[in-house]
Amino acid sequence: MKKKIYVIIGHGACGKSSLVRSLTGVARKKQNVKIKFNNDKIEEFSIWIRSSQEDWKFPKDVIIELSASPNGNILLTLRLHTLYKRPKGIEYLKLIDASFDIEKIAVIGERIDVKELAIIESKWGKKVESFQNSWSRPMNELSSEVREHFKWV
Repeated sequence: MKKKIYVIIGHGACGKSSLVRSLTGVARKKQNVKIKFNNDKIEEFSIWIRSSQEDWKFPKDVIIELSASPNGNILLTLRLHTLYKRPKGIEYLKLIDASFDIEKIAVIGERIDVKELAIIESKWGKKVESFQNSWSRPMNELSSEVREHFKWV
């Protein structure tokens, strides 16, 4: 069975890590975090706080690490744009989607470019949910909306 990947993607300093902390209560990368879904099912997740680009990882390194994760569910963050000569988030998504099941993608940011959203949707082939003004509103409000999108309690 393929691992299920939940992705939070956004530009730099838009609150990706803060959102993960708010959603999960996890402050650093961690394994075996229990998350409850709307259907009362509880599953264990591996949680990645820092975006893969900020962690200096190339897409192939991310695939290796996702494969080695002990959990069948993984929450990770990506940056929309390049950083440290690492590719855009869409390049990571393409490779991840080829090996795993991307369950949900949440795009967050202050002003999300509709063109960027369309590119992600066309490459992934599914509807992507965007959450505007992520840094200028209360994190618990954003967290509540993303939790609903992910179908978590």
